[in-house]
Amino acid sequence: MLPGRFASPVNRPEPQPSREDDPTPLYHRIHRELVARMRDGRLPLGSQVPTEQQLCEAYGVSRVTARRALEQLRQEGLIDRVRGRGSFVARLPEARARTLPQAPPPGAPRGIAVLVHGDIGHIWPEKDESWSRFLRGLEQVVAAKGYRVSFLFSNPGEARPPLRERFAEGERYAAAICPVSPGLQVTLAELEARGIPWLTINPASRTQTHRFVSADNHGGGRRVGRLFAHLGYAPVAVVSRPLSLSHSIADKFFGFLDGYLGNGGKSTDILFTEIETLVPRGAALRPLEELLARKPRPRAVFCAGDIVAAELLRLARERGVAVPGELAIVGGTGLALAGHTDPPLTVLEQPMEEMGREAGRLVLELIRSGGETLAGRYVFSPLTGRASCPVPPGFE
Repeated sequence: MLPGRFASPVNRPEPQPSREDDPTPLYHRIHRELVARMRDGRLPLGSQVPTEQQLCEAYGVSRVTARRALEQLRQEGLIDRVRGRGSFVARLPEARARTLPQAPPPGAPRGIAVLVHGDIGHIWPEKDESWSRFLRGLEQVVAAKGYRVSFLFSNPGEARPPLRERFAEGERYAAAICPVSPGLQVTLAELEARGIPWLTINPASRTQTHRFVSADNHGGGRRVGRLFAHLGYAPVAVVSRPLSLSHSIADKFFGFLDGYLGNGGKSTDILFTEIETLVPRGAALRPLEELLARKPRPRAVFCAGDIVAAELLRLARERGVAVPGELAIVGGTGLALAGHTDPPLTVLEQPMEEMGREAGRLVLELIRSGGETLAGRYVFSPLTGRASCPVPPGFE
């Protein structure tokens, strides 16, 4: 259970699910509770919301996490900050979605479009393990209700085509699922104009709180950071593509910081190594080679992708660096290959099949509700322990 309570009865939080039971990032859970309190009158219009310090004490979180929750409320226009006085409720959030019927309306379209703006050679399900798992989970849920999934591509080397060019003539779609990619807002606007409910895979922006499904990247990164701190590893490194490329990349890194620093690790013992691709070859391997040549060399490394982790494992073996005795390695994707490296890789799983099932459940609710604005959903990212980095029994 989230620890602590506010001093005044008005500001006292309701009992919340335990951190183990709820994969939603902490800042989003704080945001969610404050919004609920605005809806039910515990935080009426014009009232003062808890301060950063009060949120830190109530939830046992860092000021960065508390500040992020309040900033999200401010960006949504729900609160105003008054210098020297605090934050106040500026407007009340919309009412909760009504109870949804159990079956879709008779005669409704049965197609669900997955709109992908990418190279078909790389993202075709048979060639991409992640997409294959996602679609398997999605179809398990929607096919049981009579819906058919269509995978619709467009060429990333060209401007994103309008929907009229991507939808088959006469085809009617009940909803659309859109991975985050450049130009997505144009597609979402077209879907809105056509009255087609949509959801995104991962939030498209920091302010998006509704209609998405995402892995709990922040919580997953936090588990890896906690693991490294628990095992006493220092110094440590995170190898990732630039944080500005996606929210999921940044969430993993900042979650790692929360977990490592919050469990006794030191900021001076953390190194961030940027890599240009998650499938490094040739010159792209240089950051990994430089990492292994550092003095002191990192004692443990968290790689944003399993292929990066496998390459680091290979380079370490070539240089006579023992894994995990001298260097512990954790991957961040959960690909099948991770279980077959030597030694097998410990990984933070990307729960793509469960994300597909959750996307199916959410898209059905959107269809039945006529496109209600439903809260986004996070899926727990498990840590699978193998030989490249020990995970103590019972650790989570």
